[in-house]
Amino acid sequence: MNSIFQDFTFAHPIQKCAVLPKLLENVPGGAPPDLPGPLAYLDLAADKKFFLSALAEKEKKRTGTTDMTKLIETSSNRNFFELSHHVAAIHQEFAVRFCTRSGENLTAAMEELEHFLADNTGFSRDDLVIMEVVKSLRDQLALVSP
Repeated sequence: MNSIFQDFTFAHPIQKCAVLPKLLENVPGGAPPDLPGPLAYLDLAADKKFFLSALAEKEKKRTGTTDMTKLIETSSNRNFFELSHHVAAIHQEFAVRFCTRSGENLTAAMEELEHFLADNTGFSRDDLVIMEVVKSLRDQLALVSP
């Protein structure tokens, strides 16, 4: 099995592969919407702690370090960030937690859109999606600006 993973390590950085077992993972917004919160995922802090301590002990014996354990310990945060780019429900939860709707952030988003349009000539300000994004940013900016 180890040789299978070695054949593909060139395609995935180690940070991408170092993750908690899915049973212990909890990505905010990632649960199916019809499941009640407590049933959505196991998020057992004691089990995570036990898993990480057992892994660290074995890793320390085999390699003399706990680098992989440290990567796995933060994998939930990386997974949350990565999935926020691809799954709408997770993106919404990420935005609520980390993307404040300040005038400064909204202005920066408008400037970033301008850079995007300048660099990607296949998109136009007349595209419906672009117009909707601009309208949304302007509407939000009007709400936060005095």
